[in-house]
Amino acid sequence: MYPLQYFRCSLPSAQENKKIARIQLELFAQMQEKCGTLRGLTNVNGLAIDFNCGLRLDVPPGNFQIHISDALSKQVFFNEEISAVRLISQEKYAINYQIDVYKDKQLIFSHTFNPAGQTVLFHCSSSAIGDTLAFLPYARLYRDKFNAKVVCWVADYLRELVAALYPDIPIVDGLPEDCYAAYYLGTWIDGPYGTPVEGRTYPLWKIAGAITGLYANPPILSSPMPCPRPFPEPYVCIGVEASTPRKGWHYPQGWEIVVNILQNAGLRVICIDRHTLSRAGDYETHIPANAEDMTGDIPLLERAKILTHAKCFIGLGSGLSWIAYAVGCPVVLISGFSEDYCEFSTPYRVINRLTCHGCFNDSRVTFMGDDVICPYHQGTKRELECSRSIHPDMVLASAFAAMGITIDI
Repeated sequence: MYPLQYFRCSLPSAQENKKIARIQLELFAQMQEKCGTLRGLTNVNGLAIDFNCGLRLDVPPGNFQIHISDALSKQVFFNEEISAVRLISQEKYAINYQIDVYKDKQLIFSHTFNPAGQTVLFHCSSSAIGDTLAFLPYARLYRDKFNAKVVCWVADYLRELVAALYPDIPIVDGLPEDCYAAYYLGTWIDGPYGTPVEGRTYPLWKIAGAITGLYANPPILSSPMPCPRPFPEPYVCIGVEASTPRKGWHYPQGWEIVVNILQNAGLRVICIDRHTLSRAGDYETHIPANAEDMTGDIPLLERAKILTHAKCFIGLGSGLSWIAYAVGCPVVLISGFSEDYCEFSTPYRVINRLTCHGCFNDSRVTFMGDDVICPYHQGTKRELECSRSIHPDMVLASAFAAMGITIDI
């Protein structure tokens, strides 16, 4: 392989986090290694091109001048004389590339990015349930708009669920031999190379559209699982755990209060979290003692089938909420750390806007791991007040509305 030479298409901005930008470049360098040889051979000996880790162009030895621009805006990204190098764009999202190759001052090759009829990989680089289910609706939109052969890569533990939700989108183990372009779908927050938008201020469910060049709303995913009812009685599912305490609901005994009132209304309340107890720092989350315990290593597909017939799901900004949404179960989403626009749209969102809230979508905040639980009020009495200030009555009002039940709380 030729020595690597990188070029940048986007202009640096004041919002860029240099540390995270460096981490992104390191990750993409690893992906470039895994992509291996270029798939797209040309009629010029030694010249090859593909878009499997951004734009990649192998330039053989010789007197070559490479001109790379945007086919629509005409903005020039690269225009230099080079020889015996692999030219790679730092940006890994969709750009309307126009590539013109000159040798001895004469145009010998020209290509405009066009995925029509080509194999395109949607690589769900984030293995989180919510991220994956937020991104994949764009696979169908991309396939239909460009008449492309779209395939996807997802984490092993998500394959069964994704195959059931997207039987028309093949799942692959790696980069196909005939792959023309690959998109690495992640939130890529606080860095400039994975997505062209500011991840903090952009809806999670639209980020994949920005990465793949589809600035449109994806088709709504609502596909109930074909399965029998698991229980004859009416029931509600809950999920009290999340990947970080800042996503949790920390009103004292809030879950127990909600479960008790729902049970008194004649509903079974079933907790379908994976664990009965989770710990992070000083925070412990137990499933409510009065809820039915259906925790454990139950396949996600089985959880999806249970959610298909639930009257509603009460959860957090986490993966189970996205699964419930995907199978058409009304979702009561309790979240103070994110803004309304971040997750999927639900009329049963529960948030207290009269307290501090929405830090996840504040571009001034950098989340690196879980050391910072509450970026505004860590270590004070106001820590996680966005969550503590959500009263059980707020949750119950949304839950009964989701079920179409009128009741005095």
